[in-house]
Amino acid sequence: MKLFKGVLLAAAATLALSTTAFATEATYDSETNKVALELAAGDVNVTGGQMTVVVVPKTFGADEALAEVIYYINQDEFGDAFTAIIANMGLKGSLDNPAEYEVRIGGEQLSEPVVFDIKSDGTGEVTVIYGDVDGTATPDSTDASYVMQYFAEIITEFPHPDGNEVALKAADVDGTAVVDSTDASYIMQYFAEIITQFPIEQQ
Repeated sequence: MKLFKGVLLAAAATLALSTTAFATEATYDSETNKVALELAAGDVNVTGGQMTVVVVPKTFGADEALAEVIYYINQDEFGDAFTAIIANMGLKGSLDNPAEYEVRIGGEQLSEPVVFDIKSDGTGEVTVIYGDVDGTATPDSTDASYVMQYFAEIITEFPHPDGNEVALKAADVDGTAVVDSTDASYIMQYFAEIITQFPIEQQ
């Protein structure tokens, strides 16, 4: 229980004195099943003190006292080993959709936890959720709006964390290889529960 309480501190609470700057996002390698943070020089300065690093779903909260939702935990006096530890985070299970997970870091040198979105590094196949162009894992009216904006050339890229190529595949829900208003209409129908599958899933 002591260890798990430490996880919650790292995941959800304000911890200590000074804030350390981070600037790099996490990447997931599905072949090795590891998450890594590649930090640039000066991104982190940990010379001592306890640090906690966890990989958890974005929905993880202080009320979720379930070990199965924690994919990685390291709680130690990291010191000079901190950079090596966060560059080699072996997970207990694979991440089907990295965008649904995040890395949270807390500790004695951080005034508040630092949170990183997780992206695929492209070494493994990224799961495409049809209709989900913003990477929230749920096709909804926001996704339909993004598709319409793309079709109207108001935007040229989608805000999907795994990149525009993945988003374009997700947007083409009718399988025509063209992203247009018809795709947006299908996404709205799916969101309104008028349909339960997209045409491309029936091919």
